[in-house]
Amino acid sequence: MSILPEGEQLRKAIKWISDTRIEDPKAVLFSLIETACLKFDLTPKDSEVLMHFFAGEGPGKQDEESSPR
Repeated sequence: MSILPEGEQLRKAIKWISDTRIEDPKAVLFSLIETACLKFDLTPKDSEVLMHFFAGEGPGKQDEESSPR
């Protein structure tokens, strides 16, 4: 059991993946997500969240798409 608040591990995983992609732009996203899930003890649902987040469906994306141009 973790003493971190719920969601904190997910935030750490997002930061780790983002930092790793900056350091190595050729890194394979799917592999980074798999590694992050193990490293931060994430659930399968968290894995899906990461996939959507890094596929361009992160927070605010839906608002941008629905706003008139």
